[in-house]
Amino acid sequence: MASNDILNAQIVVSPLDEPVDYRDLKAWIEEQERNPTPLSPLQQRAISDLRRSLEPKLGDCDWVSLLNRFRQANGSPLPAFTDEAVPDERWVNRCHFQLNPDAEPLIFPNPDAGFVTVDDKGAPGAPSFGRKKDAKQYAAKCCIEWLMKGGYMPSDGVNVEFPKTKKPPRAQTTTTTIPTTLPAQAPSNNPTPNTNINTAPVPNQPSPTTSSDDDAVRITHRVTGLCRLLGLVVPQYKITPSSSSSPSTTTTSAPSSSKPSATAAAAATATAAAAITTPNPQFFDGHADFGADRIKVPDGLGRVRNVYGRKNARDKVAEEVLAWLVAEEGRRMREVEGMMAEIEQEGVKV
Repeated sequence: MASNDILNAQIVVSPLDEPVDYRDLKAWIEEQERNPTPLSPLQQRAISDLRRSLEPKLGDCDWVSLLNRFRQANGSPLPAFTDEAVPDERWVNRCHFQLNPDAEPLIFPNPDAGFVTVDDKGAPGAPSFGRKKDAKQYAAKCCIEWLMKGGYMPSDGVNVEFPKTKKPPRAQTTTTTIPTTLPAQAPSNNPTPNTNINTAPVPNQPSPTTSSDDDAVRITHRVTGLCRLLGLVVPQYKITPSSSSSPSTTTTSAPSSSKPSATAAAAATATAAAAITTPNPQFFDGHADFGADRIKVPDGLGRVRNVYGRKNARDKVAEEVLAWLVAEEGRRMREVEGMMAEIEQEGVKV
């Protein structure tokens, strides 16, 4: 191409490359609000494309299928999805989900999982979509993200169960038996007869509850996730040796022909007293310390006593705390739903 042709060539600029004059758009919107006029097909398509571009991003994951996989792996009831038509031929979907048959039903999206600002006044609500399928996927996505945040499932968006860890071998329990008869003593010149002290065998200690390590980790992760979701301090687990004991039974018998000496009787009494007052180091007490947030939780939450094994005591405290957190989350969600229902009713009256 000649140099003159290059200089005379016209540069074609795409309309998409031109800067947007938002003042013109704002003026047009204000005029439409004052004097609405029918939109042309081109305007309708442009507005529809613009609204779709502002919809929450769903990514490439099939959130509905992932939620069904989680349900099958954990025995949760089948989730229910309901469509709601909103103005401008758009859709909102609600996912009704239960962690287990006895748990409170949860609805997604909700103020803690998926609500966005839906008007110029800043009122929160569920976003709308141009397609029913996208609205359903978004509802499932909100539920999945809540499960991930609460530690119910991995956050990789692929797996629905945490990897299983190899269980350590169980320690063998041994039984300690105290002989029922004392060894024979050498004869002496002391005419005081022998005294046989019969002691019952020490009973076996109860075996700890068998549970996999990943189950315990899962419970503490759920406690951490729910505490952060509810705005509470993550508790510390305070475990101390139990002050109570499991005394062994000690009986003293003597031949009918004579009475035991005062020395033998005193020794037997001291032995029995020591068995009653000595604490058992294998039992533990525990409680959950919420620090500055202790006034926000019930008094004595997570307190356990005389649990066999330090790890079992800690797991028991976490289970008690988790049960209350799940119930508290359900209570707060019901309050929010009630408030939203009142707001909707007030809007209808107006």
